[in-house]
Amino acid sequence: MDNVSKHAGLLAAALYKHMSSLTHSNGTSICTIYKGATADYDNRKTQGPTIAFNVRDILGNWIGKSHFERLATRNAIQLRTGGVCNPGGIAMHLNMSPREMQENYAEGLRCGNGIDEMNGKPTGIIRVSLGAMSSFNDVEVFMRFLKSFVDQKNDWFDLSDVTVGLRNPDDDEKQGQRFSRDMSDNGSQLDSIDSKQHETRLGGIYNVLRRLICR
Repeated sequence: MDNVSKHAGLLAAALYKHMSSLTHSNGTSICTIYKGATADYDNRKTQGPTIAFNVRDILGNWIGKSHFERLATRNAIQLRTGGVCNPGGIAMHLNMSPREMQENYAEGLRCGNGIDEMNGKPTGIIRVSLGAMSSFNDVEVFMRFLKSFVDQKNDWFDLSDVTVGLRNPDDDEKQGQRFSRDMSDNGSQLDSIDSKQHETRLGGIYNVLRRLICR
C-alpha cells in the first residue's frame, strides 16, 4: 500500500504544480485551490492525493461547479463537486459564517441542486482524486481540459454545448486516457510508479495492480 500512496502522491504533486501555475493572459489565476495551512503536496504525511478547487474566468467571475462538472463529464473526466460531505471544511475555505450557511440553506441550497453561487461566493468546491488506477496521462488530459478555460468568459462556459475536443468519451479504452474516478471502482488505467509504459487494455489491469502493490 505504501507504493500506492507514493504513486498517487507523485501524481497529485504534479497536478497541483500545474494547476497552481495556470493563469489567464492578464496574469490572474484560473484555479483557486483550497488546502490546509501546513499541507504540502510533496509530503504525503500532510496532504493526500486529492485537490479541492474552484475556477474563475478571465474577468474574475466564478465558473459554476455544476457547469464545470457537466463539461468534464462530456469529456469523459470523472470528478466530484459540491459540499463533499464536509460542511465545516466548506465553510472555512469559502469563508462562510454559520449565519451564511443557514441563510443559504433557507434559500434553497442543497447539494447537487445546481445552485453554484450565492452572495458572490461559491456554494461548494470541485475535487479531483488520484489513486492506484491513475496515471500521468490522466494528469495531462485534465490539464488540457483546464487550459480550455484560459481567457474564456463565464458566458462562453454557460452557453457551450460541445466537447472541448479532448477525446471521444466512448474511446477511453483505446486511448488509455481516463481520469481516475472519485470512487475506487473506476475501471481506468493503472500505472506503476517507476514505469514509463501505461497499461491501456483492461486485460492488463490485474497484473499491473499486483506489481504495484507487491513491489
